[in-house]
Amino acid sequence: MKWQSSRVSAVLSTCEIRGDPLRATDRAYLSSHLAGVYDRAAVSAPSGGFAAPVPCTALARAQTFWALDRGLAQRRHFPALNYLVSYTKYVGRYDRQTTLRAGGDIPGALREYFARLPGFSRAHAMVMDLLQTQTEIEEIVQLVGAGDHLTEDQHLIRAVAQEIVIPTFLPQDMCTEYDTVCPLEKSVGMLKCIAAYYERALRRLEMRHDPIVWTTIQERTRPILQKLTAMCFFDCSTCEDAACIVSYFDAVEKEIEATFDELDDPLAVLYRKILFEIRHS
Repeated sequence: MKWQSSRVSAVLSTCEIRGDPLRATDRAYLSSHLAGVYDRAAVSAPSGGFAAPVPCTALARAQTFWALDRGLAQRRHFPALNYLVSYTKYVGRYDRQTTLRAGGDIPGALREYFARLPGFSRAHAMVMDLLQTQTEIEEIVQLVGAGDHLTEDQHLIRAVAQEIVIPTFLPQDMCTEYDTVCPLEKSVGMLKCIAAYYERALRRLEMRHDPIVWTTIQERTRPILQKLTAMCFFDCSTCEDAACIVSYFDAVEKEIEATFDELDDPLAVLYRKILFEIRHS
């Protein structure tokens, strides 16, 4: 299919360059023919352009685009998909509330499946926004350096993206027992835990009545940070069913909430101070 799509696209492009514009009936036929032949396909666009009829039709039909990234492949980051360029238009439809507002326009089996994983779209949007912002921050760092030029929330974004999302969530190692197969429950669970930590840490940084810096939060939440970076090593084959996987990541998310509740509680802070003085007296 890749060869056929590339050959058809090349012929059509040659006709246009040669000055023989395609007739409207040709384009209509091409669209209907491709739609009837395949729903998912690898389309090799000539010269990397996506304005040709075949790539446009394929993307409109598939609603999903995976952009291979040579830089990620050279860094041994697999799958080497550019997470900022790649996209899917199915994400919002799989959220339970979005589906209900849209009148349930997805099959009943899928609706029931994703109803067990609420909050996926929200966590996905939050992490994608984090990655986009982190890319913009890195451009600033390359010009002026990190140092004192970044705000505390920018330090948080860099840390979460570079220490958790990019090295542990995005890659997948098929040569290991724990990562050969990654059920959707594990992916969504990891995503929600990362989003929960980022949201609570950002909320804590924005508390004006009790200011705190990111390094302090990082030090006080070190145990939960280590658990977040180790989530990818969770072996789903040890679970009897999907509910077991969901319960594991729900427990991690509750631990994140408890950690920040303790961090925010003034009485807990006073208790730790007294306990520290007793131990060192």
